[in-house]
Amino acid sequence: MKKTKLYQVLSNFSLWELRHLLQFVESPFFNRRSDVILLLKQFIAHRKTPRLPFLKDKTHLQHFPTYDKEQFFMVCSRLFKLTEQFLAFRHLKEDPLQLKQNTSLAYRKLKLDSFFEKNIQDAAKLLEKQNLRDSNYFFKTFQLEYERYDYIESHNRTKTSNLQQTIDAFDQYYFSQKLRIACYVEARKSVYKKNFDQDFLSSVINYIEAKPHLQEIPAIAIYYYCYLAMVRSENEVYFQQFRELIKTYKTYFDERESRDILLLAINYCIKQTNIGFSRYIEELFELYKNGIEEGVLIENNHLSTYTFNNAISAALQLKKYDWTVQFIQAYKKYLSPSDQNPISNYNLGRLYFLKKEYDKALDAIYNFSTKDYLLNLRARTLTIKIYYTLGESYADLMESQISSMKTYLHRKEIVGYHREYIQQFLSFLQQIINLPSFEKQKRAALREKIKNSKLLFEKEWLLSILE
Repeated sequence: MKKTKLYQVLSNFSLWELRHLLQFVESPFFNRRSDVILLLKQFIAHRKTPRLPFLKDKTHLQHFPTYDKEQFFMVCSRLFKLTEQFLAFRHLKEDPLQLKQNTSLAYRKLKLDSFFEKNIQDAAKLLEKQNLRDSNYFFKTFQLEYERYDYIESHNRTKTSNLQQTIDAFDQYYFSQKLRIACYVEARKSVYKKNFDQDFLSSVINYIEAKPHLQEIPAIAIYYYCYLAMVRSENEVYFQQFRELIKTYKTYFDERESRDILLLAINYCIKQTNIGFSRYIEELFELYKNGIEEGVLIENNHLSTYTFNNAISAALQLKKYDWTVQFIQAYKKYLSPSDQNPISNYNLGRLYFLKKEYDKALDAIYNFSTKDYLLNLRARTLTIKIYYTLGESYADLMESQISSMKTYLHRKEIVGYHREYIQQFLSFLQQIINLPSFEKQKRAALREKIKNSKLLFEKEWLLSILE
């Protein structure tokens, strides 16, 4: 049974959810088959056992002989369909606005006009009461306006039409979603180096530029300025406007979209710091700090290792060492259980390295282990930096680590610019190692070359060891 879709879905249900599903399946409105009810009861009773036992009484259809696979899988199929209906029903029940809309349509089919009008009005009131003003708000507004428009057209053509409101709501929804997707595309281009067909996007941008009132709608403005910050990064005013909009309208978006918006701002700052604009480090730190403290970057009580490490990276660059220790202690519990100790050790290694406590740094990094190839490479890089700093007595260990890292890079599939950054780091480091300290002129030339390099990992450290 474990291979069936039914098992895969039900095994993700809590006991509380399974009991509610049983109530649903036992309702004669949804199901009249006793064999389906028995199957679910058997699953609930034996959900933690390796194989689900079934009664072998041939005289009752609701019992499932192990040799009758066709019958068994037919019952599984019926229960699976009911489970999907239960999920859809539960989702609908949690959305009172959608319930009102659906009820309105039902009343209209029954030709109960006054009931239809009352429910449409109630739905509009519910929509206005909510705090969210995201693209979904405009989509729901469009749906309600269109239902009104269609009703007016079919009942009383002389009545004032709401067609303009319908057009406006749809435009606002479209512009918001178009710009939102454009921002996601732009953010991913730098990683996957793939072009997407967005020919119409320039027309949208030009139209919004010509219509200042659209720039006052948060769901449009926040993505409009985000996109402009990405494609016109030489003009910092776009990012500053985007940043202010995030602060001002953070309650206008649900948790998921708020997190996505914050990550767009974070990724922009990371990109800017990677190409040498160190002034964005403070901005990056504040975005991470506020996003974590406010819970925006914590999803289902979980903090990703990527966010955890990057927040610490920003703090360490700003020499916020005490904050880093407090942060690790306070937030490591939000990491996956298997990551808590190794990720904490890795970041303590980084902290001790910067504080020049190299023995402590090595002790911490030796206890680091992860399947994440990027984190693995960063830990290897830190080890190389420690060995280099400790001098001649660690030269052989450093050379061995560099060789191992090159092999790892060759063997692993590493996405986007990461491979290029790390290969460039290793290349420059090897040049530094091979260049005697008395070659002042050549070292100065190499330092200038590193300084002017656009794509570089650990640039500041490489520059520091050439001083």
